[in-house]
Amino acid sequence: MKPFIIASACGLLMAAGAQADDSSLAALALADEAAVESAAPKAWRLQIDGAAGYQNRDDGQSRYWRGSEQFSLDSGLTDTLRLVFRDRLDHLDTAGLTGHHTINTWQEGYLNWQPVEGLALDAGRINIRNGVATGYSPTDWFRDGATRVVTDIDPTSLRQNRQGSVMLNSQWLWDSGAVSLLWSPRLSQESSTASFSADLGSTNNQHRGQLSYSPQINDRLKPQFLALFSEDEALQTGVNLSLLLNDNTTLYAEWAGGKQQDQWDKAWQRDTAGHFRSQLAVGGTFTSASKISLTAEYQYNEAAPNRDEWEKLRTSPPAMQAAYSAYLVRSQEIATREGIFFFFNWQDSLMDKLDVNAMVRLDQVNDSNLYWGEFRYHFTRWDTAVQWQHYSPGKDTLYGAAPFDTQLNLLFTLYL
Repeated sequence: MKPFIIASACGLLMAAGAQADDSSLAALALADEAAVESAAPKAWRLQIDGAAGYQNRDDGQSRYWRGSEQFSLDSGLTDTLRLVFRDRLDHLDTAGLTGHHTINTWQEGYLNWQPVEGLALDAGRINIRNGVATGYSPTDWFRDGATRVVTDIDPTSLRQNRQGSVMLNSQWLWDSGAVSLLWSPRLSQESSTASFSADLGSTNNQHRGQLSYSPQINDRLKPQFLALFSEDEALQTGVNLSLLLNDNTTLYAEWAGGKQQDQWDKAWQRDTAGHFRSQLAVGGTFTSASKISLTAEYQYNEAAPNRDEWEKLRTSPPAMQAAYSAYLVRSQEIATREGIFFFFNWQDSLMDKLDVNAMVRLDQVNDSNLYWGEFRYHFTRWDTAVQWQHYSPGKDTLYGAAPFDTQLNLLFTLYL
């Protein structure tokens, strides 16, 4: 049963991107609107995190701690040339699970050149984040192999803390739209778990190219069309749509499809024929005048197991369950065919500077649930937060089979 437990726990890490790339013109692409990071007050920034907590497990409670440093630099070298660099170092001690280890994640490092108005060229390691959805983003194709360590299951944190892919990226903007074309080459086919490895084998293990087009229709409706070309897989296509329904409500839909193998065939490296499979996320976000926002999202992956297939997977040999677990960790795909996702945010809630965040994932295939909540208080230069997460209902389900059922964290973040 242990591999199934591991597999299920890894399924908890599923999340996908819904943010845009960081280059200068990306803010005009449809997918970028909900996630453009605020401008940094200075060229460099250092963030130091500390976290400690306990986990309630079958064999009792266990304590753990984590320390992290994240350095970012965004500096203009000339009037048209900009250097961007981001790196994160995590020190983790998770007694009883993986022990003490240190993982460095080189997230980004690239040059941005804007030779003429409307044209931007990027070269280097870039964290491309396609999509408009919040909890599961089918067109976020470059998330595959991008996560070296999971320190937070908040989807935004997962997207920001992963490593990018080495690529050449070009973006052309004009009055009625924008086009982006990128090329990410194969640099290595060997992934690495070494502490200070660049791990290019995880992000650049095949030649890939992406073309996207974002027509400028009006201020309310924003579509984007994408195509992914890759060395090892058939053409994948995608569509993002966001609609500003009124001043308080945004609706979105994100679809991806193409000929591909089912997830368990990929995990078990079976030489099977691919079929056309669709992935979909549909949802919306309502924001009130009192700084409360609520996102609800339906998630669907035709290549993931349905109820009968999940039962077969759950009772398969341990080695096959472990392989499926490893696939989920690498791909960050949802583990089963359908899910429902909610995210709640209340800024300046019970008092000024106190934010309340909550997330719920409801798996619709095996009726299991994930709950996550956070109280975060912002001081001038640092934050403190309390996080709680809980998985249910039982060991025979996706979420209930996690290595622990409850986790409580106390976090401190210092900004320099």
